[in-house]
Amino acid sequence: MILTLIILIFLSENSTKLKSGDIAFVGFNANNDSFEIITFINIPPKTSIHFTDSEWNGNRFGADENDLVWETGEETISKGSIIKFTSLGSNPIVSSGTLKNTLRISKKEEAIFAYVGSTKMPTKFLAAMANDKLGYGTLLNTGLDNKSVLTFPKGTTYATYKGHHNYQNVNEYIVALNKISNYTFQ
Repeated sequence: MILTLIILIFLSENSTKLKSGDIAFVGFNANNDSFEIITFINIPPKTSIHFTDSEWNGNRFGADENDLVWETGEETISKGSIIKFTSLGSNPIVSSGTLKNTLRISKKEEAIFAYVGSTKMPTKFLAAMANDKLGYGTLLNTGLDNKSVLTFPKGTTYATYKGHHNYQNVNEYIVALNKISNYTFQ
């Protein structure tokens, strides 16, 4: 019991060190329930990050959609890593770590929030992306700004960042990630 408590405290401490903008979405595919993120910091081992496609109402998430938990694993996730999440609707796969649960990405009015905390109970929002601004519900009280939110044109079902990844600083990279012209759409 004590060992379990120590592990939970350790996991919680790793997750609470993360802040808005430490990761960013760099693509998604609603046709096969997948998305990609990039890390702007080294993410400690045994960190838990939650993803949900539920709408945010300014105080809480709705209970009508999916929740996915990414456990980063035993190794540090290096700054600049691109993490791929695929087949999320049926047999979830992640390029590093493990996943719990499933997440189906809608082709209409869909948003995905990344946060730390517990399921449907964020303590810190990290990033969000949507294929329609209505998908978020609202961004009120998330602490997310235009650097950590990516909104694709309404109805987008596939988008992936096509720009280069070799920037001198994170701010230049974030500017590039937020230019819709730097994405390939299908």
